[in-house]
Amino acid sequence: MTSFDILFAMADVMERVLKSRLTCAGIPIQTCNDANKYLWVGIGCQRGVSKLVIQEAIESVFTEHDLDLATIAGIATLDRKANEAGLLDYCRESGLFLKTYRPERLNSVIVDRPSRLVSELVGTASVAEAAALCAAQTKTLLVHKQKLRIAGNGVTVAIAQSDRNLA
Repeated sequence: MTSFDILFAMADVMERVLKSRLTCAGIPIQTCNDANKYLWVGIGCQRGVSKLVIQEAIESVFTEHDLDLATIAGIATLDRKANEAGLLDYCRESGLFLKTYRPERLNSVIVDRPSRLVSELVGTASVAEAAALCAAQTKTLLVHKQKLRIAGNGVTVAIAQSDRNLA
């Protein structure tokens, strides 16, 4: 075997390894071993929450549950949050889709732990869990809502997994 043959073989192996690990904007390359894993992150948050707080909340939950941020297909939330600067900045800078849902749609989703307070405030008993489930088009959560308080701001994160890219 010549040096050229060895280099060619090594390049082929490296390409296969990289393709099995790399993603682009949360959408796995088609040859990825985990190509059937698409995570939708449901977010509920107070008004005015910064991008950094949202980022820290998501990273915290992903670390706690040993999940790869690169498998995120998008963020899902209540339609009222469609103009939240921190949420929009996080999605834009992370290259993620943002899906929003009306309270009536979120209310049609059955969740284990609905919130009467959230229902009174925004018209739906679940934001993070119901939005994640809607976006992933599934009935099962991978991670139930995690309520975090970061820098005095409340953020709720829930994660659902789709069997295909729905972004």
